Amino acid sequence: MMFAAGPIVFLGLLLGVNGAGNLPHDLVSLMDINDYFTPRSIETKPDNLVRLAGKAPADAKESLVQLLAIRWLGENVDQLGEHKDAARKALQQLARGPEGFPRDYAEVALARLEGKAPPVRAFPRESLRKEAFSWFPEKAQMVAAAVEFRAMPGRKNGGEHDQAFAKQFKEIQAHLQKLIPNQAKDEIYIGAETVGNVRIDRLSFAMIQDPENRGNEQIFARATGRFDHKNVVDYLRTLPNLKIDEKKGPKGEALTYITFAEPPAFILVGDTDVLIAGHGGKKEGNLELAEQALAVRDGKKPSMLKGALGKSLETISAEASGLLITIIPPEVRGAAARTPVGVIPHQIILESIGDSAGEGFNVRFRGEMDNEADAKKFADGFKDLIKMGLDELKNAPAVVPGLDVMKQVLETIQGVDLKADGAKVGGELRVTPDVQKSLLEKAEEAVKKLTDS
Repeated sequence: MMFAAGPIVFLGLLLGVNGAGNLPHDLVSLMDINDYFTPRSIETKPDNLVRLAGKAPADAKESLVQLLAIRWLGENVDQLGEHKDAARKALQQLARGPEGFPRDYAEVALARLEGKAPPVRAFPRESLRKEAFSWFPEKAQMVAAAVEFRAMPGRKNGGEHDQAFAKQFKEIQAHLQKLIPNQAKDEIYIGAETVGNVRIDRLSFAMIQDPENRGNEQIFARATGRFDHKNVVDYLRTLPNLKIDEKKGPKGEALTYITFAEPPAFILVGDTDVLIAGHGGKKEGNLELAEQALAVRDGKKPSMLKGALGKSLETISAEASGLLITIIPPEVRGAAARTPVGVIPHQIILESIGDSAGEGFNVRFRGEMDNEADAKKFADGFKDLIKMGLDELKNAPAVVPGLDVMKQVLETIQGVDLKADGAKVGGELRVTPDVQKSLLEKAEEAVKKLTDS
């Protein structure tokens, strides 16, 4: 299954969950409203939910209820009846309010009530090229990956494809929720009542390899979005076996250091970021790694943008919404000699770029080879490599989860027409709405099998 496993990396890009901006990426949008309201005797009646939506929350729990009520009003416009005008007035007032989750939710619900396409939140240009990795140390050279859940700049919402895509994703979400035991679900909801809503807009990851000391790899990750720092810390204090240390950053922002007996270490940075760092195998020194990243953020140390991978980042699109850059270790490239192709790039760059209309997107592939001959050999033999992966899938046990998804990923990748240009090789794949739809259907089937088993 060696060659079938690699293309799994493509799946997130091919599904197009990045750069669309219309898929749920915060806690409240992922919650099942009835699952939460029914055990708490909260009636899902329009007049009650209009009242709850307009009530100023006193704590995280009431904030959670308010957002769920706003969401219900937007998702059940046909049930509002005589309360439609009251709902509109409440949502209009919230939509004019201060920046925050209530305003964001009200803007979406109000658009739906008025029969308009909900607004989308766009990421800034060069989000992945410059900002996503700007906190990671200069020596990060092994792998870098990032994904944007916000919409690409200029992206419009509300097309037929958007609506179908959101509906399919919601069905997958419903199947996944069935896999969560009721007790675990209750614990999640209880935690949410302390934390409030949490949104992840962008994830990024990078690694520094230590070839001479396996397990000494340095791994960095950053989640950027929105949360209430104090509420999160209050919840963390209820958990066992962790150490919390609160400080202030150079601009007065709250910094909370969180360590466990095992790696990684976490630092909450203000109300927008969570920094994660740890060694691949070592238990010690993880907080020091996180502090290194903070030093990079504060301009005290050079960032990854100035290092070896920084040059690769300069080549990607300013509007890229998904990215993977990886250096293939020599031992892996040596194993490639036993494949039909015989060679493999020593660096691979994958990026995903959508279009403003939301009608599909492109996945670009670039590889750096040792020489021109290897580049031509890899480009010529690429489809044979994919065929080998498909042949291996034919012999895989039918019980392997997601087998049909992996097969379609490989079949989709076969559409890439690689070209050699000197010691470089590159190609581009157009992922149409029909391809996305088919991939999502396969993904839903795989998830449904898990829930039915």
